[in-house]
Amino acid sequence: MSSIQTINYYEFFGSIDFGNYVQALWSSVHGMSLLMSSHFFDNVAYPNVIVPSSFLENHFMPALFITTPFYALFPTPVTLSIFQSCLVATGVIPVYLLAKKLTTPFEGFVFGIAYLCNPSLIFSVLNDFHAEVFLIPLLMFTFYFGYFQKWKSFILFSLLSCTVIEVAPFLVGSIVLYLFWTKKIRLYRFLSAGFLLAVYYIFAMSARYALGFSPTYGEAPSFLSYYSVLGITQDSVFNVFTTAILHPARILPALTYQWYGKVFLLLFLFGNTLFLSLYHWKSVVLIAPWLSLALLSNFVSYYSPYFQYAGFVLFGITPLAILGYKQIRSKHTPKMFMYLILFMILFVSLTGCMIALFQTNLVTGYLPPFSYPPYQANQNLINLIPVGASVVSSPPYFTHVANRMDAWQLSVPDANATLQISQATVFLQHVTPQYVLLSENLSSDYNSYWIYTHLVETKNYVLVANTTLLALWKS
Repeated sequence: MSSIQTINYYEFFGSIDFGNYVQALWSSVHGMSLLMSSHFFDNVAYPNVIVPSSFLENHFMPALFITTPFYALFPTPVTLSIFQSCLVATGVIPVYLLAKKLTTPFEGFVFGIAYLCNPSLIFSVLNDFHAEVFLIPLLMFTFYFGYFQKWKSFILFSLLSCTVIEVAPFLVGSIVLYLFWTKKIRLYRFLSAGFLLAVYYIFAMSARYALGFSPTYGEAPSFLSYYSVLGITQDSVFNVFTTAILHPARILPALTYQWYGKVFLLLFLFGNTLFLSLYHWKSVVLIAPWLSLALLSNFVSYYSPYFQYAGFVLFGITPLAILGYKQIRSKHTPKMFMYLILFMILFVSLTGCMIALFQTNLVTGYLPPFSYPPYQANQNLINLIPVGASVVSSPPYFTHVANRMDAWQLSVPDANATLQISQATVFLQHVTPQYVLLSENLSSDYNSYWIYTHLVETKNYVLVANTTLLALWKS
């Protein structure tokens, strides 16, 4: 999977988020602690101020510091892709050990393949670099150590999980609730864990909002817009659940909002283990919290199987599929039937993996690296930009020039052309970039079009055009 990500990077399929991560880690390596400049075009409260902002205002993820030493050793975006793939792959260890202890090593092998080949996991990893997917293997280890009541390791991985993203305490809390119900852990431990998780969540959200009121970003992204279809009134995860309980009539419209994407998500998550996790009926405690947040949302990244959040709930689905399989096995089910189940898991998993990789091929349209002449020409142009030069770039190219603070990323094109042109106008009043990298599709990108015409007509810029890249150089 890291090889596909590398191909996508060299063929300029990087997302707007990937560039943000690269710039934040580059700044951290150079002593600036996860700062980035590329949020200017999302500026709301302070449109006339251009200063770096903290990446942690977007998502509170101290775990991102873990990748800093690796990026310092090999300062290239490819390092992040490889690190992400390797870390996510370690989730197979607790899956294999759980299945091995409860059944046999062969079953452990089969369920390990099922985990690695889950389409939601594949799409989560292939959606560029996102530190959110660190949560998948960490929660796998958390569940494994909790299930076998190895509390020191359980606490360690619970803490590591909570550093990945601000909503992680809810997922760790669902594991604690499941263990309280099934393993009969003592009440004081359950209440203590719940209290500490709630305190950490409040701290994480407070830190995020404190960082969010920066001169660049204005304020932290609002949770309200993610659940507008449900009609929540407070910017809180808690309000999602309280709204659903107090206003049950809103649940159906929220669930049916783009229902086809949500159905695909459920099929991708449960399908390759033949829905065995649902056979273990207590699984609802483990998987319901995040599935509720995903299925009640109108934020496509939460409920689409093609984004990084899709795999969050795998920490419950795969282990519980093992427990469901164990329950069927313990009822003196004929061996041939059990072998048939294992064969079907292998077949469906490998088929789903191939379909996911093939679909990724269709989505990105990638070719073997450096095989398409325009990609080589684009890379040659970008390589001519000096290390310390200031750059403004469209998202596909920003990842390649994000190794500096004087680099700004244009926002993703939308229908509000007036707002985009206004932002570009303010930006050029404060910054005169030495280099500008724009997408060739100016007809749909108002920022790029306005900047292009303004710089060519009124400033001393030289145009170097390619079939997929417009490069403007200050003369």
